[in-house]
Amino acid sequence: MNNPRVSRFWDIFIEKLKTYENRPDIAWWSVRHAERYIKTFPDQRLATHTPQILEQYLQEKGRTFRDHAIPLVTPVFPT
Repeated sequence: MNNPRVSRFWDIFIEKLKTYENRPDIAWWSVRHAERYIKTFPDQRLATHTPQILEQYLQEKGRTFRDHAIPLVTPVFPT
């Protein structure tokens, strides 16, 4: 990765993920889903995303916000 901010994001994301999940196979899928989510909104910074944006994305994927809410309410970066 050329961008140190992107690299730092993924380092923090993976460390945070380890606190929620200790199975590497599930952690791998979580990273893949996060990558797909980010690629869905290439021109929008994650910091500007709202719960409504996430809920709409998950509904389009056939999932619910509640299925994913606990890990996502904890900010990745301190504010």
